[in-house]
Amino acid sequence: MRHLSNPGSIQHIRRILGQPPHRGRGNWPRLAQQYEIKINSGDIVAIAEVMRDLHRRANSPDQSFAERRLYTAAVDRLSEEVALVSGMTEEEAGKELESLMTAEVRRSA
Repeated sequence: MRHLSNPGSIQHIRRILGQPPHRGRGNWPRLAQQYEIKINSGDIVAIAEVMRDLHRRANSPDQSFAERRLYTAAVDRLSEEVALVSGMTEEEAGKELESLMTAEVRRSA
């Protein structure tokens, strides 16, 4: 069991989510395995990177079931942590985190 993140770490993940996504190179099975390892590591920075890199618009038809599953797992884990540290509900935290990535999409368009 690890300690809860501090507010500085939460600010760091917010900055990560505001960055443009990095598209991994290689085949999807290998990338999916790397994303799964990051999510299961419990490292909130690694989880934020997965969330950022797998983020697509909600109605994107090109996102596979596996991508949606990994993205949802990352959002759930990160939202739980942010909610606990920031004193908000998980739903509020999830909306805030996703809005950071949506703002990046608008800036880069």
